[in-house]
Amino acid sequence: MTGRRFLTNSPADADTLIIAGEEYHHLVRVMRARTGMEIEAVNGCGDWFLARITRLGQGRVEAVILQRRHEEQHPARLVLAPSILKKRPMDLMLEKLCELGVDEIRPICFARSDTDCPEEIPERWLRVARQSIKVNRRLRPTRITAPQSLDSLLSGGTEMAGRVVLEITGRPVPPDLSLDPVLCVIGPPGDFTPEERTALQAAGFFPWRLNPGVLRSETAAIAAAAVLRQRTTA
Repeated sequence: MTGRRFLTNSPADADTLIIAGEEYHHLVRVMRARTGMEIEAVNGCGDWFLARITRLGQGRVEAVILQRRHEEQHPARLVLAPSILKKRPMDLMLEKLCELGVDEIRPICFARSDTDCPEEIPERWLRVARQSIKVNRRLRPTRITAPQSLDSLLSGGTEMAGRVVLEITGRPVPPDLSLDPVLCVIGPPGDFTPEERTALQAAGFFPWRLNPGVLRSETAAIAAAAVLRQRTTA
């Protein structure tokens, strides 16, 4: 079964790997786990484990750790700042951005965002990010920040050398251009206001377009992540 990952809360220095909760049910009921089977697991803190199952208990699986690897937290190289969206498109967008390996997502509350802006990070967003490391082969989940205003983003995002904003009137993305690190802003369904465009331009954001047609905000964000991921991968 090695190659299929499961989530664990076991720390880096654990002697025994524990799989519980929803992961237990998937491992036991769906994957038909048995004693002696080898499994991969990650804890979302930069640790990967290869372990052999030693006990199938009530509500938990125990496994002896055979190998382990740790990855330190690295500075973000690809940061997307998409508009807050309604629940369904927002959840879809976050899921795909996390699967694509975006390092950090900074949701923005624009003047024309079409839904209320939560003050804190919804728990379901964090769960989506954590679940994504089971499939994208990373050892740490995408960092998701609390929703913020555009002014807040612009005052704190100057550490990113590459700054782009998706605009239908922007230039096509150059096929040979390398940006690393990069911060990409994606506007709301109602588009930027003139004031927001002026602020982005003043902050040094370069306008790009991915497609000659108009894309939904969630589609634009996913497409941008796919394109930019290739430019921030060693």
